[in-house]
Amino acid sequence: MERLVAPGEHFADVFYGRKPLPENGEEEVDPEVEEYGMRVTWGDKDIKCSIEPQFFCEIWEDYENGSGRQVGEHLDISLVKSWLDKCEKEHGDKCCNPPWLAGSDDTWLEPFRTIDVKERRIVNLPSQSRYIALSYVWGANSETPEHRARRRLTSDNLSRLTQVNGLDEVSLPKTVEDAIELTSKMGERYLWVDALCIIQDDIKDLSHQTSRMDLVYSRALFTIIAACGDDSESGLSGLPGRERDIFNRSVRLSPEGFHLAPTAGLFVNAPLERSTWSSRGWTFQERILSRRIMVFTPSQVFWTCEDAMWDEEVILELPKPRVRVQSLAFGCNDEWDDGDPKFSSKALVTYIMQFSMREFTFSADVLPAFLGVVRRYEHLNNEMIHWGLPTALFDQSLVWQAGTERREERHRVVCGDGEVREVPYPSWSWLGWAGFVGPTLPNHELWGETNMGKTGAELLFYELLSDGEVRLVEGLGQAVDSDLKWKGESVVNGPIATDDLIVSKMESLGVSEADTQVTPAYDTGRLVFWTSHAVVNAKVEQEKLLIHVQDQRLELKASFSQSFQNALHREGGTSSPTTGGGTQSMDLIFISRFYEIANAKETGKLNVLVVERSVPGSGMWSRVGMAVVEETDWILLEPNWEMVILE
Repeated sequence: MERLVAPGEHFADVFYGRKPLPENGEEEVDPEVEEYGMRVTWGDKDIKCSIEPQFFCEIWEDYENGSGRQVGEHLDISLVKSWLDKCEKEHGDKCCNPPWLAGSDDTWLEPFRTIDVKERRIVNLPSQSRYIALSYVWGANSETPEHRARRRLTSDNLSRLTQVNGLDEVSLPKTVEDAIELTSKMGERYLWVDALCIIQDDIKDLSHQTSRMDLVYSRALFTIIAACGDDSESGLSGLPGRERDIFNRSVRLSPEGFHLAPTAGLFVNAPLERSTWSSRGWTFQERILSRRIMVFTPSQVFWTCEDAMWDEEVILELPKPRVRVQSLAFGCNDEWDDGDPKFSSKALVTYIMQFSMREFTFSADVLPAFLGVVRRYEHLNNEMIHWGLPTALFDQSLVWQAGTERREERHRVVCGDGEVREVPYPSWSWLGWAGFVGPTLPNHELWGETNMGKTGAELLFYELLSDGEVRLVEGLGQAVDSDLKWKGESVVNGPIATDDLIVSKMESLGVSEADTQVTPAYDTGRLVFWTSHAVVNAKVEQEKLLIHVQDQRLELKASFSQSFQNALHREGGTSSPTTGGGTQSMDLIFISRFYEIANAKETGKLNVLVVERSVPGSGMWSRVGMAVVEETDWILLEPNWEMVILE
């Protein structure tokens, strides 16, 4: 776009480098535009700007509101201190005690360690004291395990690091050192950093602390988000000694007051969205659980709280500004800020989808890294979550879709005897899979009908405990009475034994004899339930399951894990337009009735899981996919009523 003007007038040449999408569907963007969004030329000087979605609700009259502010080489501490002061004084309970914090009066973490930035040592946080939390990435660097351990709190160095200036004996990562300096400059004394406030080689301390991250981050005065680099040595850009990528994206083009200014929020392809911090698993809940965040990017600092969003380069914090910026534009995975209340049932769907795409150095951390979200959800909704699935309509929660491959790492459980047991992540939970997951959408109409007893689940699901006993997964209601000919008994009576046609020895399930003696018994991650089981000859074709039965061809809408599809392709059980494909024996088990989105009306369809045997002869199965089938077609498959263990 080019604007031509008469001599003597002010002008600006604006170039926006987007091109039509080529046939391959991938967007081609001019290299400079890809980084900065647009290029503004004023005289013979290029001014780097950004074209982004505009969320301003009206044009401002006061030129200062929304106009640019020069970003210097170093952060103006007085500016960020004014943001905190303004939030505390003017935003009231919206930021100090937001609605999603209701029910957080749990017993405080004991002990709760913090860094005393004045005395440079680890201390237990004094009663009623404020603290700041740090969210960062450690990164995959070349340091040895021994060197890594020396930079963290361990049982060995705990006594030394609690001495005055004890942290001076540790070579702290630059990001941690910068966070200590920032805390001091903000006039605060205490800082929480996971690596230095949790004993890293004490599984009991780790388990106790990491399972309550909702308390740590929600009660922090604010959270520092370090999104400046790939690891903990990147530091906080803008602090002394930390260079940052300075470019001025705002310019006054004429004495009359015509300005070009970017939107305040970072958006797609912005530094924060591209940062390593945004890709890591643990940082997901650290951001959601924080009431206020101060985000350090390579170019500037942002502030977001429950009521406002401010940054260094745009003036938005003046009294009664005429500009409103939605935090959706912040590029901080804030899709939930677009309407769904935090930790609501709708927001949980978004959280699961986003979290499923995060990366972990240690994949076994997937549940601990989500437990803060789980605890907030349970407090606010009065509904339990079992291995990542809401239990009110548990039979519906089980029919999530996708997943790439099974997570082989195990979840560590601290049992009643103080010993640590490792439990496999279950195949029936999205937590047991790596890759994108599409959760079941909340059905409030079905929830209401079930709560009033007008409808209910067809099955009862039980947790299998380490001693062979079972414990009901409690939902809104019990299994409904039914005269269906294909349905049988739903109640499971433990302990699981030969009479139940399963197994008489828990060793077949990977549970040792010693584990069966643990008091109290722990959840093994398996589900036990009676259900309808059909064996079919079928093949997979894209998102369909094709079954031939009694001279009929059934076409079921289905979703499979990528690993299962790859295995089928190798074995010739998939088909394509060019290669065709043969059939393969598959096992299907009934799970629940199928309902349309936000509708409780009967559809005559059933949700079934595609499963494969885990332990031959044990009755234990693993989920590999799901499908929807007409109930009349299910009867054609001549299913048997059986008890199964789903791992």
